[in-house]
Amino acid sequence: MLSNELLLPTRSSTPSLEPSRERNQTPHAHHATNDLVRRLPQASRTRLVELCDQVTLRPRQLLQERNLPLQHAYFLENGAASLTAKAGDCLPVEIQTVGAKDFIGIPLILGMRVSPHRCMVQVSGRALRIEADALIELVRGMSRSRSCC
Repeated sequence: MLSNELLLPTRSSTPSLEPSRERNQTPHAHHATNDLVRRLPQASRTRLVELCDQVTLRPRQLLQERNLPLQHAYFLENGAASLTAKAGDCLPVEIQTVGAKDFIGIPLILGMRVSPHRCMVQVSGRALRIEADALIELVRGMSRSRSCC
């Protein structure tokens, strides 16, 4: 699995889930700095990066919202984001700080399309963003290639 291997804020107080249209460079020319991506075998890393867009992250940008379908997964290259959980009527609690060694989109790898958590950017930076369906297909392909050898 992956262990070996943007969003603009609106003027309202509610963060936006609208994707950024910005591309900083072509994916094949990009040198991944995310720790998980760098640890992938070269062929897998190349394929993953080809499927990603490099996006700019800004504070308060929402990368995933609890109980909504996941559209993308993110490999943070720099900056930081907070993963929060909420139980009942209680206020949300931060359960993880995500950075350049991390990945946002674990529910997709586990076969879930919806996350129970919210993820919001805390420190601006960059990330590789991949569409949810593309990531699922990539992981399935990696799994099939490992099981056949």
